[in-house]
Amino acid sequence: MNKNKNTIKEKKGFTLVEMLVTVAVFSVVSGLTLANYPKFNSQTAITGLAQQIAIAIREAQVYGVAVRNSSSTASVISQNIYPAYGIFFGTPIIGTTYGNETSYSIFFDKVIRTGPAPYFRPLGDNFFTDVSELVQTTRINNGSTIISICGVSYSTPTVCTPATAVNIVFRRPNPDAIINIVTSNSSWSSWSGAAPTLIDCSRVDITIRSKDQTQTKVIQVFSTGQINVQ
Repeated sequence: MNKNKNTIKEKKGFTLVEMLVTVAVFSVVSGLTLANYPKFNSQTAITGLAQQIAIAIREAQVYGVAVRNSSSTASVISQNIYPAYGIFFGTPIIGTTYGNETSYSIFFDKVIRTGPAPYFRPLGDNFFTDVSELVQTTRINNGSTIISICGVSYSTPTVCTPATAVNIVFRRPNPDAIINIVTSNSSWSSWSGAAPTLIDCSRVDITIRSKDQTQTKVIQVFSTGQINVQ
């Protein structure tokens, strides 16, 4: 008799109270997870974009140091001198789709012949002059945006000066970065053949923000070629 009672007792399931407690705990955990999902998703998107930009800058560095062949024979100054490569970031003030809050471009520093060999003149030395220098443009598609650019110049090392654009250039054989910011509001289309006022910098900060505007990351590029993501 006792054996049967024990068997019946062992086969019992959850009581109503136990079931209600389990459902309540599950509901709380699910609610917390769902509540934090947008933040997690935002963090993932902004972190991914920061890494994407850092890799693109490194790609331009590899092109410059390893001497990637450009599509234009005019880019070769001589048998032993090749163009620099760089990456261009701009703001909407510059007025170009090649560098704004949702795009940035890799370019090569095209050169042109101005007289009989061996006389040549760089066109757009260390900055993105026009579309003839374009290698590729990358669009930001996850809703995140580039919200600001600032550079630390050699003359004012304690101040990060707001900029409307920045050119980060790598010239063989040095892995160091040549960083030039533009602080004027001049249109990018007016740069063709004539450089805007450029400020040499030891560091540039590119700040990006998530789609929901709750998360930010800063990509720092140093003249030494070092890239940090904060």
